[in-house]
Amino acid sequence: MSAATGAAPLSIVDPHFHFWTIDRPNPNLGDIVESIPHYKAEHYAGDLAAAGLAADAAVHVETVVGQCDGGAKLDEVSETEFVAAQGKLLPAGLKLGIVAYAHLARSDVKAVLEGHAARVAAAGGSARLVGVRMIVNHEPSWPQVSEDFLASDKLKPG
Repeated sequence: MSAATGAAPLSIVDPHFHFWTIDRPNPNLGDIVESIPHYKAEHYAGDLAAAGLAADAAVHVETVVGQCDGGAKLDEVSETEFVAAQGKLLPAGLKLGIVAYAHLARSDVKAVLEGHAARVAAAGGSARLVGVRMIVNHEPSWPQVSEDFLASDKLKPG
């Protein structure tokens, strides 16, 4: 029952949400570090319940930023491991899909993809790696996070 209405929770599939924990400032995240340093499984479950919702499935989409030259290098595979572990703390029956980050122009991309798959498998639970994302849009006013990949040769084959 929803605490707000007394009705049964509305069943949903959440196609895009984020978990994060920030132990040190990341210059690419700006003020969010100070205002919301953590958002974990208990926060997500509480937000669903408070809204009168029950998620049958949800997709965590990577939160890695700093993908361009000069940006903060974050450990994208450790983020996937963290998310998979949080997935085990979600309400029973909720299926968790993970869209991980991979920088497609880096020479280590194959190892990164294999690392994502291995960390999700090792975590067990209902989490599944369902895709990867690399944001390729460009915002000139935010150069530390975006690079104009579409206008460069970095992502072109060969």
